Amino acid sequence: MSHPNRSQPSSDTTPIGLSVPVLAYHKIDGGFELGVNSIPPEAFDRQMRFLADQGYTAITVDRFIQAIDSFSRQKKNFEKHTLTSSQQLEGATFRLKQGKDDRDSSPLSSKESACERKGQFNLPPKSIMITFDDGYEDFYMSACPILTKYGMTATVFVLAGFIGKLNTWDVRLRLKQSRHLTSKQIQILFGRGFGIASHGMRHRFLTRCNEANTKVELWESKAILESLLQHPVQSFSYPYGCVNSKVADQVKSAGYRVAFGLKPNKTVASESIYRYPRIAVYRCDTLSTFQAKLGLRGQRRFNLECMKNSIINRFSYLNRLRH
Repeated sequence: MSHPNRSQPSSDTTPIGLSVPVLAYHKIDGGFELGVNSIPPEAFDRQMRFLADQGYTAITVDRFIQAIDSFSRQKKNFEKHTLTSSQQLEGATFRLKQGKDDRDSSPLSSKESACERKGQFNLPPKSIMITFDDGYEDFYMSACPILTKYGMTATVFVLAGFIGKLNTWDVRLRLKQSRHLTSKQIQILFGRGFGIASHGMRHRFLTRCNEANTKVELWESKAILESLLQHPVQSFSYPYGCVNSKVADQVKSAGYRVAFGLKPNKTVASESIYRYPRIAVYRCDTLSTFQAKLGLRGQRRFNLECMKNSIINRFSYLNRLRH
């Protein structure tokens, strides 16, 4: 059911390049926990309502990859059919000498700029990706109904080695351990249009794994999820956001198209596609800090939230003691 006050985004598309903001969540659970990753459902509801009221459109990572492919095809097609004969250039030079203002149609415009104008990603204005790491069952029980209420979608990065199991891999921060999504729940979510992707097998620090263990984390998790969904799994989220150049290359070799870290940044270059930045949302966040994470409170506030993210994420490295 859509939110009645939601402002409907324009049907026009905008050339957003690769700069689609990405939010990172973990748990949506009202239970007590000594940590910041578990967000009460009522707080998550307020955040999704804000996005809906502001006209944001949530897209899955798979939809984002489709847009990248569309842009690439349009770019190649445009370059193939762009005429660059010396006759054209001479004609354009002559018109400029005559003093005519032909800015919109001048063949002297660069191929790249023209391609960017014509070969857009075909994504809605104010697109955003909402992602969940670990694949906890509370996504199915709590987050999914709230997202559906506001017409939003999300991508869940699943730990393939813990499907239907308790989170024994994690530092215990609550009296009751959390359960991960079951195979059936994952299939239902995928059938409802939610994205499903890989977070590895056992939530290991990939930068500390040997080659054999890294292959298990990347290849085996992908194979398990693809078998479960009967659909390609194209994206990966690094456990703890921990990645270096070697790991990024291994992720690419495993057949993933995009991979996400936990280092927030507004600027996304094409070479960042295997270290795509996300900004995490925590239990301590207010609606004001949530807006700052979206860049709606100025650069200074955004930078402060980025610094806060980096500090909090470092505490997750305590799990190194368990591996």
